[in-house]
Amino acid sequence: MFRNYFYSLIRSYRKDYSLNILSIVMMSLALGTSFFSYQYGAYLSNYESHNKNRENVFRLVRAVHKNGEIELSSAFVFPRIKTVIEETLPGVNKIGRIFKRQGTLSYDDVRFNEFNIYNADDEIVDLLDLKIASGNVKEPLVDPNSAIISRSLAEKYFQKVSPISKVIRLNDEEYVVKAVFQDLPKSSHIKIDALFSYSTFSNLKHFNTSWSWNNVYCYLSTTTPDLIESQIEQIVKENEEAINKGLIIQTTLFLQKLDEIFLSTITDNLPDKIDKRVPYYYMIISLIVLLVALFNLLNINASRTIGRMKEIGMRKILGSSSFGICSIFFLEAVFFSLITIALTIVSFYLYADNILNWLDFDGRLQDIVHINGILQFTAIYIFGITVTWLVSSIAFVKIKSISALQGGDKKLFTNYQLRKYLLGGQAFLVLLVVQILLVVYLQYRFVIQGDAQISTKNYLILEPPNVTSDSYLNDIDIFKNHLKSYSGVDNISIASSIPGERIVDYFQNKVKLDKEDQFSPELFYFILIDDEFFETFNLKLVSGRNFDYSIAADEGNVIINEAAAVRLGFEKEEDALDELITTPYGTHRVIGIVRNYHHESSKSNIEPVLFMLDIDFWGYFVIKPKGLLNKDLIDYIKIKWKELAPESAFSYFYFDEFYRKQYHTEERFITILFILAVVILVISLGGLIGMTTHTLSKKMKEMAVRVTLGAVFTDLLYNLLKEYLNIVVSATVLGTLVSYYLLDRWLQKFADAINHILFPMTIAGSLILCFIVFVFWIILFAIRHRITDTLKNEM
Repeated sequence: MFRNYFYSLIRSYRKDYSLNILSIVMMSLALGTSFFSYQYGAYLSNYESHNKNRENVFRLVRAVHKNGEIELSSAFVFPRIKTVIEETLPGVNKIGRIFKRQGTLSYDDVRFNEFNIYNADDEIVDLLDLKIASGNVKEPLVDPNSAIISRSLAEKYFQKVSPISKVIRLNDEEYVVKAVFQDLPKSSHIKIDALFSYSTFSNLKHFNTSWSWNNVYCYLSTTTPDLIESQIEQIVKENEEAINKGLIIQTTLFLQKLDEIFLSTITDNLPDKIDKRVPYYYMIISLIVLLVALFNLLNINASRTIGRMKEIGMRKILGSSSFGICSIFFLEAVFFSLITIALTIVSFYLYADNILNWLDFDGRLQDIVHINGILQFTAIYIFGITVTWLVSSIAFVKIKSISALQGGDKKLFTNYQLRKYLLGGQAFLVLLVVQILLVVYLQYRFVIQGDAQISTKNYLILEPPNVTSDSYLNDIDIFKNHLKSYSGVDNISIASSIPGERIVDYFQNKVKLDKEDQFSPELFYFILIDDEFFETFNLKLVSGRNFDYSIAADEGNVIINEAAAVRLGFEKEEDALDELITTPYGTHRVIGIVRNYHHESSKSNIEPVLFMLDIDFWGYFVIKPKGLLNKDLIDYIKIKWKELAPESAFSYFYFDEFYRKQYHTEERFITILFILAVVILVISLGGLIGMTTHTLSKKMKEMAVRVTLGAVFTDLLYNLLKEYLNIVVSATVLGTLVSYYLLDRWLQKFADAINHILFPMTIAGSLILCFIVFVFWIILFAIRHRITDTLKNEM
């Protein structure tokens, strides 16, 4: 019996081999892209899956409230909280602090600037589940000046030599390597290359006992998070005066689950931040791609099954039961699934790494694909294929034998107009998806474009030196003058913070107008700059003037942005000029107002910033060349750098790459989004062509008779389109209304959103409608010459 089923399967596929090949290719394309998108979304939503403690580990998060609303949320908390929790809350099993460092790490002659390094309490090793590969497994960071390093960092500095008990230098500090831990997987919310003992800084008050200096991340483990959170809230209330420093604000601490950190909206300096909705967009869109493909397959199968009515009728007359006929269809579904899955696996094996490289994903396919995701997606696919085949076949096997031999039940095809509704449903689904993907693409492209006020092209940024001599601050001017005198340099500036990075809120900076009694409850941010900063970045002053080193008073003056002027209570920005304001650094006169720009990114709100002129500070060197950056200029800068900071590694980056890096996940998202949109259109195109070709081929006799009676080509096209055009237009209008409603609600969640969405939606709808008409015209034109052959064969 199974052999007969198999022979029937082969005959069925050979009979409509072109349509079947098209179905297999389209479904394989959909399956591959849908599977990748689903797996990538599942990968992003399952961060920290490697951590065995993740269910009971939490990060402390600080929230600053003003008038009952959260003004700021940050993962930076005060160091003192660890000691108090240890002393008063027995329900906390472990608690540890981790402090972000950046510096020059060296061993013998090997020297690099490192950025994923931290000082940490020993408890962090267990809380973050660092797996010790060699060395001291128990309490490796308890002793001062001890360190543990990752396996990749050990290979980088020590190559094949064991690093255990070796002394490495971080800037001017010496540490003994106690252990080597396995590299954290890419699904970790924090990237760690080395940890140095936190106790090294225990003699510094603000590193251990400060309530006001917010500079550490703090993790704890507990099985009663609700109780601990309420107890921590009481601790904060008892120390409110020391924490808020007299500001009219309220500070609270709450617990954040470890596996929720990566997708949180909390502002901090942890890497790879993305919109928490993006992983679910990947998964939803992948299922939509699969749904479109299955719907497309349903259309093709329904059209093909209509042509198999006589076969079904003959099988019924010969004694086949409905179950037996359904079994044939089910076997076809299994066969189809196996072919598409095999083709998808082969394609993945050949092209997956190339696709990941093109998407600039720092990893391999194995990092994304996990067994749980494979099982989930496979179950969804098998269920979808089974339902599709059953829906497209079960209605037909119930038709009576005589009706089937006559070509089908007229009631089934006339009253319910199956094919037209299938086409209308496909048009609705495709239009809905394409319009949504187009607007989402435009919105994220709008976000990625950033702030037009910032010039990012053709800048070189030098990292601040980590090891300097006593004469460094005096040598900065010499270094800058050397570079300015070089023919390839247009300008050079120095700043404590550059656009594209968050201004770290270690302090809740108090600001008030000098004539007022109380400090503003709002938060302000400070950036130290020189007098070349605004000119170098082409930032415009809307009023007032720039700093001038020749004016001694300018070292005590400030320039503020428009947001700061508004926050200080001025209706017009220029009204803030010449006003005196008080900060923790003294009293300052406002000499200029700079136009607002997104210092961090256009994803974040514009913060109020005070720019202060300072000569003696460590900061980034911003170099703007006259022409394009070239190797000769970089070599010259490197020579002068060795004269300025010979013990510090020379480290630089290109500003445009740095600034765009904060949009890295968004760029990858819209790239994948674009691919998925193209795949949906290709699948729909293939399905529409296949179904229309099959439908028209069944109407050859009717068209031949019409030609014999004098019908012209345009009449044939009109008569064919009028059967479908009403329902396609209705599907287009309905799809546009639904997508507009969904998109309008979605865009309200963005601080800055595109203004007009009707235009791109209308363009998408019109193109799809014209596309359907064009496909009908092309296919009808292509088969017109076959009408004569049809007449000859019938004679």
